Amino acid sequence: MHFSRFLFIFLFVFFFAFKLKAYELKPVIIQLYYGDQPDTAGFNLVDELPAFFYSCVKEGKLNLYDSPSKKIKITFDALQQIEQLNKSKASKIKTIFIHELWTLKKNKLAFFPLGITLSDFNEKGEVISFGYIDLEEAFSILSSNDITTNANGPAYLSYWDAIKSHRFHYHIIQFGKQTVRNKSDGEKIKESNLLKGYKTNPTVEFPKSKLITYSIESSSENSESNKALIHKLELIFQNHPSLLDSCHLPASFAQNEIAIESVHIKEVWGERGGFFEYIPISVTVFFKGGKSCVLNFSGTDFTDFKIFENDITSKLFNLTILSINGQFITQTDSPAYIYAMRSKEVSWTQLTTFVNRKSK
Repeated sequence: MHFSRFLFIFLFVFFFAFKLKAYELKPVIIQLYYGDQPDTAGFNLVDELPAFFYSCVKEGKLNLYDSPSKKIKITFDALQQIEQLNKSKASKIKTIFIHELWTLKKNKLAFFPLGITLSDFNEKGEVISFGYIDLEEAFSILSSNDITTNANGPAYLSYWDAIKSHRFHYHIIQFGKQTVRNKSDGEKIKESNLLKGYKTNPTVEFPKSKLITYSIESSSENSESNKALIHKLELIFQNHPSLLDSCHLPASFAQNEIAIESVHIKEVWGERGGFFEYIPISVTVFFKGGKSCVLNFSGTDFTDFKIFENDITSKLFNLTILSINGQFITQTDSPAYIYAMRSKEVSWTQLTTFVNRKSK
């Protein structure tokens, strides 16, 4: 009898304690600093969002408000006056505040972003607020435009998915009614909510894809395949003069011998079902003499050009990666990045970490 009563009390206390942990739609404000964002995140919201919002407000595509209460709209002219008064630029700021709702239910933590306050520091170190963007109003434009990603990010990632992913470093400024006055208190709240086995829901998965630009040089040493591939492209131009017309090259150019020094290929590299795939987008042709031409693979229907496209996807030639997504890649690091993407042992969200270790 005593044991049954003890068990009942224990289960009641346990259940009540568990219920205390759960909460729904708790308002939270988090702060992101430009310099805190790691390369491994794949993007930098503080670097990208302000300039994007700035152009949207300037073009009248988004409303800018004085605060989350949205009582006053800030016109673009008024925004410029705030900039001039504080000698700062709203498109290039060091910090943003994201207003969110957090729900912890059944050991799953969900984040829902409500709005973003654009802010900076003036010469005295005081916080300047440039205004508030309502994310419900901005959802359509955020979900239809892509943020610039580095080598660790996917080829294409919408601004909305970047915000929803929570793949960034932040400090908690307000948690419910509690104002967080120092970083250590904010870290304790993060630890109690994020590091106790709770799963974030929903998660934004990064697709395994990269937007790659690489070069093929005709003068590459010990690469007859490079020379053969570029010669094939020269023959395509000779056999199809209309290609030169589409490049808006002068008529006299077609009368000269067509000689190509190098080509830059832009394509998406991805992995699906354990298999690598290459999707060519465009080729930039650099002729001897300084002229250049850009051709889209989707808009050119000549059979021999389609064969050239197939030759590109074979990768039976020497290539040098010039960029991955929005990140410039040095010639020295190119082999390491190629190896990392083709290796099953390296995560595509950790490419820069792998290459940096290899270079040391």
